[in-house]
Amino acid sequence: MSDFSLSQFTYRNNFGKTFTQFVCHKQYLIPCVIALVNVIATYIGVMYFSQDNNILTYFILAWNCILVFFFTATTIRQIYLLRRDSKKTQHGSLFRYRLILLFTLVAILPVLLLGLFSSIAFRNAAKGWFDDRVERAVYNAENVAEAYLNEHNRNIRADIFATEADLKELFSRMQRKETLLEQVKLQLLLRDLSSISLYNQSGQLILHTRSNTFRIPYHQLSLTLAEITNIYQNEPFLKIDKQNNLLNAYKIIRIGDKTNILHIARPVSTEAIQYADETHNAVSEYGLLKKYRHQSEIGFALIYTSFGLFVIILMVTAGHFYALQITHPLEVLTETALKIESGDETARCPIPKKIRDEIDRMSVAFNRMIDKLSDEKRLNQAVLSGVSTGVICLTDDRHVCLINQRALDIFKVPFNSVFNFQDLTKDFIDFPLDVKEIDMLCSLVTGEKVHLHIRCTVHESPIDIIRTIVTIDDISELMRVQSVAAWQDIAKRIAHEIKNPLT
Repeated sequence: MSDFSLSQFTYRNNFGKTFTQFVCHKQYLIPCVIALVNVIATYIGVMYFSQDNNILTYFILAWNCILVFFFTATTIRQIYLLRRDSKKTQHGSLFRYRLILLFTLVAILPVLLLGLFSSIAFRNAAKGWFDDRVERAVYNAENVAEAYLNEHNRNIRADIFATEADLKELFSRMQRKETLLEQVKLQLLLRDLSSISLYNQSGQLILHTRSNTFRIPYHQLSLTLAEITNIYQNEPFLKIDKQNNLLNAYKIIRIGDKTNILHIARPVSTEAIQYADETHNAVSEYGLLKKYRHQSEIGFALIYTSFGLFVIILMVTAGHFYALQITHPLEVLTETALKIESGDETARCPIPKKIRDEIDRMSVAFNRMIDKLSDEKRLNQAVLSGVSTGVICLTDDRHVCLINQRALDIFKVPFNSVFNFQDLTKDFIDFPLDVKEIDMLCSLVTGEKVHLHIRCTVHESPIDIIRTIVTIDDISELMRVQSVAAWQDIAKRIAHEIKNPLT
């Protein structure tokens, strides 16, 4: 998640182009892709593979902890470098540091707070799910369903013993099959049964009578070897036919010297069977949830953590990128201003082809201001170059910030060698700038001596910068003419005084 360098970055004032640039840059895209893949892998691993595998759960936990640590360390390092550069270098952006820090906090704090309260809410909800009263209610529901089916089992168990006794008596007293069937059908009505069947030892049907609601075809009324084995091992053998909603009972019955199998069936409520199965499945799932309760809490926490990490990484990287979008034009503007301050008058801010926002207008206004100041400076230089008086502008520390050609001609020094006031002549080392007007004799670098008339004026600007404007006139010729005139006057007076005695 390292930042763009200024040479790689291109400011876009169009949202679509900005988003495309963000997506296409690997340093911002790769962390988001890794976080998204982590969300998908964590969800699949927790929901489908970690229920019976504690090692996988702890592996996912360790992997998410590594990602959180790596991302946190990278973010802290990024913010630290921005802070350090903003203090130590001219190109460091304190504004970008503040924006990125703000974006980071805005991205992280809501997710952390939401995660904290979600964890508390989920934990409280889990406690409510596994409360003693809820657990008793769940298991009581299963007991009620089982009690209902057990009641049916007891009833049909009693009925099959009674039917066995009645059939033995009927077979011993009656020989006619028609009369026997009528008596068996009477047994069917008396005990509210759906069917009564009699099979031989091999499972073939011998006798069968049924009610009008019994819908199983005759060709399906046979016993398999597995059923016959269960009947002999578990006498009486009870079985629920969920497809036809019947409760079946099988028992060995001995009639005379033959061993047969008696079968009776009674209808069971469809809803009762369905509710019993659903209750049993619900209790099983409840038991699994209770067994893996803590593992489930860790799994849901991992899912939320991975998703929260993805949201944080996406928002933080986007915040870093868009903070660069906001601060980059300002950094370019600052860099341009520093170049102009260092003397590069050709430096200008890049102008977009189409002005879309305030940043573009600011760059255009800045360039126009610099152009206007450059024109005014050239005009001032033209004016100063045409005057016969030397003009020098000094800063508080006596550095020359402006000098015209006349002053250079007076002191006979080149332009590129003048930086300080004393570079003009050594006589200016202790020159008092607080005097308003003074005449002095100065020694030039060529060894000549010139008489100068110097005037100093203090100029205070609105931005608390004091400038001293020094104007210099070369009065050497005037002093020479005055000296010649004085000597001429003295010579005339001497000649006059000599003439008088001679006369």
